[in-house]
Amino acid sequence: MSNTFNWCFIGTGKMAKTAARQMALTRSRSHRVVAAYSRSFEHTKNFTTWFGGTPYTELNHALSDDKVDAVYIATPHTSHFEYAMECVRHKKPVLVEKPFTLNAEQADELVKSASDNGVYVAEAMWTWFSPIARQVRQWVEGGDIGEIKTINIKYAMATSRFYHAPRLFDKNLGGGALLDIGVYPISYCYNLLGYPDSVQCIGELNDDLIDVGEKITLQYNSGTVCNIRVSLTNFEGPESAVITGSKGVVTIPLFHQAIKATLISDKGREATRTLPTYMTEFDTVADEIRSGKVDSDFVPQSASCDVMKILDACRKQMGIVYPQEIKKTSSNKK
Repeated sequence: MSNTFNWCFIGTGKMAKTAARQMALTRSRSHRVVAAYSRSFEHTKNFTTWFGGTPYTELNHALSDDKVDAVYIATPHTSHFEYAMECVRHKKPVLVEKPFTLNAEQADELVKSASDNGVYVAEAMWTWFSPIARQVRQWVEGGDIGEIKTINIKYAMATSRFYHAPRLFDKNLGGGALLDIGVYPISYCYNLLGYPDSVQCIGELNDDLIDVGEKITLQYNSGTVCNIRVSLTNFEGPESAVITGSKGVVTIPLFHQAIKATLISDKGREATRTLPTYMTEFDTVADEIRSGKVDSDFVPQSASCDVMKILDACRKQMGIVYPQEIKKTSSNKK
């Protein structure tokens, strides 16, 4: 039996190429691309030319490939639900890029379908899978910084409509700061503290009613407060997370990439560092699937659904509805 875990990639854009490149550079070659599909066959062929695998013109054919052990979905988040549901119907384990779906309703439906069909589904929230995030959680749960008072996270990008990714400013593709980068700090806080007792969100909308930034406050009855600031237009310095407790502080620069974390407490100073990589995520998921799990121990489906509910609460306060949701509401009224 081969030790190589075989992937079908749905989506062949920047994120897919980054993951496939890291797979190709892994010395053990424990993962490989054996199939790929995107809505542009030209892009799919170019992708497989570089990274291997069979390019498919039909999604059903790609998901029916017997060589495929699991599917990685790296498309705009408006199509995550559609593609993941097809994977479940084909009994193919699936790793879905963040955010899990477009909204909590889709997340709940996807998880129920996966449970009914006994199919592994997990969100590719790579920050959760990283050794750095695991260490931070151990420090927090182990009481190294005492009772958590505040978590302050900022994540801003120096970008514009003509820089980075145009989809960020396209409402038809779920564009906006919240679902693209806001999901990281919200997930980080949830991973440490669970579901908040209140959610407050003040959004900044541009002329096209796209949310280009948010100030989000997650409050807990324990007294802990998570203060989150994200922006697509106002660069406020490098991203960072600072967790302040009654006995110490944890700092995580470039928190979503999980490169380094430092603990300063009454016990002294401790730091940990690693290189950011998708491979920890893919290794963990492959191991879980091989062991017969249908839910991840590291990013449980319930957590992904809860994070979607928090994102929905933020969108409701900003009055943001995506065209796909309007179409579904109109269809249900007929």
